[in-house]
Amino acid sequence: MRGKVVLVSFVSTTCGGSCPATTHRMSQVARALADQGLLKGGRVRLLSITLDPARDTPELLRRYMKAYDTAPAHWTFLTGPREQVEKVHAAWGMWAKPAAGGQFDHPSCVFLVDGRGGVREIYNLDFFKPAWVLEDVQSLLKEAAGGRPPAPALRPGVAGP
Repeated sequence: MRGKVVLVSFVSTTCGGSCPATTHRMSQVARALADQGLLKGGRVRLLSITLDPARDTPELLRRYMKAYDTAPAHWTFLTGPREQVEKVHAAWGMWAKPAAGGQFDHPSCVFLVDGRGGVREIYNLDFFKPAWVLEDVQSLLKEAAGGRPPAPALRPGVAGP
């Protein structure tokens, strides 16, 4: 996904806490991006990575995507073997620990990644508002088109998309 602006979230399809809110807000952001024509041409992508690879099978992720009316052309949901997914979590500074009732305790955040793979913003749900994200994405696209010099990544060295 190098060369693209990417919004990266971490969710579990069986989460009864913040994951449904995160995915709902991501879908609102996707609609706002589509309304502005920013999803055309593949310049902007959304990516959701499972927090629970043991339960989040590809089929379950496909059903989850349909429940949130996501557009697979612009939004990808990923899972994989537990060891591989845990390496991805570690690379992003994410974690998920078992909690009561088969749930997971985990941070809720969405990463905004520039075309060079640098994390430029980390949103919690209080600040993950479609209008604000739209403004940030537009700034990164303008920057990539030569509108201004690139700003440094917030966390250099993070293995992004």
